[in-house]
Amino acid sequence: MWSIELLRLTSYPSPDAIIKDPDWWNTLVGELPEKIQEMLQIASNNTDRLLLLINDILDIQKIESGQMAFAFMPINVMELVDQAVRDNAAYAEQYAVKFIITHRKDGVLVLGDQNRLMQVLGNLMSNAAKFSPEGETVELAVAQHNDAIRISVTDHGQGIAEEFQPKLFEQFTQSDASDTRQKGGTGLGLSIVKAIVNKHGGRIDYITRQGIGTTMFVELPITQSTEYLELDEISARYEC
Repeated sequence: MWSIELLRLTSYPSPDAIIKDPDWWNTLVGELPEKIQEMLQIASNNTDRLLLLINDILDIQKIESGQMAFAFMPINVMELVDQAVRDNAAYAEQYAVKFIITHRKDGVLVLGDQNRLMQVLGNLMSNAAKFSPEGETVELAVAQHNDAIRISVTDHGQGIAEEFQPKLFEQFTQSDASDTRQKGGTGLGLSIVKAIVNKHGGRIDYITRQGIGTTMFVELPITQSTEYLELDEISARYEC
């Protein structure tokens, strides 16, 4: 048994993977006491937060040094939003909320980096889910505003505190330390989102009302082009 378990151990990509596999521990030493299981869960949560922080810091450094890679291509906006809803549905279930699309705008293209725009939507959607009451819906809407397409994410939480609003997009900013401990997060997500949106020649903003909820929205330039562009070409086109 030990040789088999040692083989399993060496096949794991990181200690975090071992922490998250209770079957490994149960097979190796038998069923763990409840207190030990709780300690392993705490260790797993702390590891998740550390990895998230490291990844966010690396993204910030790449953005500030101009080394973040972007692969711009024509992207169907509704297909992007549909995929984001599918990909983040399990995350919403953790908070007993549901993502729904309330307004659609089919056939609209933007020039963007698929993975980075998914990162933007994933961040906005995860924030909305975390700060929504259980049983609520988070609503996504897509609408055209002049020459731009707007993607909105609306929650029905408590809204953004007035004193926090001026620094919403600053680095290492959290609205409430107790919320941070409860909900997780690094305080870097929205600053990264804003930088990515800027690189796409777009803008990000929000509407919030205390006790009612918040709508975060991203506007991106609509394109008729089917060409693939490099970052410097995009920057020159949109002067970002």
